[in-house]
Amino acid sequence: MGLEGWVRERADTTTMGPKARQVVDLLARNPKFCAYASASQLGARVGTDASTVVRTAKAIGFAGWPELQAELRSRYLSSLDATALLDLHQDSDNADPIVRALRNDLDALTETARTLDVSACRAIATAIATAGRTLAVGSGSFAGPLTQLVHVASRLGFTVDLADHGGRNLITSLGLLRPGDALVILHPWRLTADVLAAATVARDQGSTVCVISDSHSTPLTRLADHQVVVPAEGVSHFPTLTPTTAVVHAVLAELTEQAGDTGKAAIKRHDRVFAQVEKLRRGNHS
Repeated sequence: MGLEGWVRERADTTTMGPKARQVVDLLARNPKFCAYASASQLGARVGTDASTVVRTAKAIGFAGWPELQAELRSRYLSSLDATALLDLHQDSDNADPIVRALRNDLDALTETARTLDVSACRAIATAIATAGRTLAVGSGSFAGPLTQLVHVASRLGFTVDLADHGGRNLITSLGLLRPGDALVILHPWRLTADVLAAATVARDQGSTVCVISDSHSTPLTRLADHQVVVPAEGVSHFPTLTPTTAVVHAVLAELTEQAGDTGKAAIKRHDRVFAQVEKLRRGNHS
């Protein structure tokens, strides 16, 4: 469903006055403006005030305008290709790109800390801790934070694999999942058919589906047992991975806590193996 259809579908489920309907029409027709405007600016555009915008957001199922705007912005950005994203952000201001990137990520981390569903993060860690096997799925650069998840969780003694997105390994790995196992998907920006298929298959097989995304309402949401939503807008033609990396860090910290003495023993085993390998390497080069 497109962005306009999504907005109007949510609005059709409730009764609202003419001004609120005008707000909905603006959301549907001009998402670029609405994705970055304040409630006062949006209200002024349709001849009303900020309180009407806030009431409209609540009427269609959000806590307020910031929450609705975050979802609208996520959906608007995911509708753009990389070239359009680059054009959008190049038009925003003339600040130094390095400084903009750092400030953007700082703001994104602040927003993540303010809005993070801590219980959902803990539930993802528990799903990994109690699973016989965990499969991590992310496409392209989104696999980066999952590499850390796989590495650290494996050092703690858990069986966690990273699937090659779109390849035979994804299908083979899905076939290894059993009821009670876990699937962890990192999905900001645009949802691909393979990722959605992986979630569907895993859910049908009785695995726990965990999602880290930048939207509260995607096709993955109805399949997810646990979902964490973080901002992902960057300053160029690609999303930022800083908030998602921070969430993976948080999940691993909780997973370490849950692993307890068993995890500590696993880390010691890995340290001994590392020391042995380094000793053999030095011996081979002497």
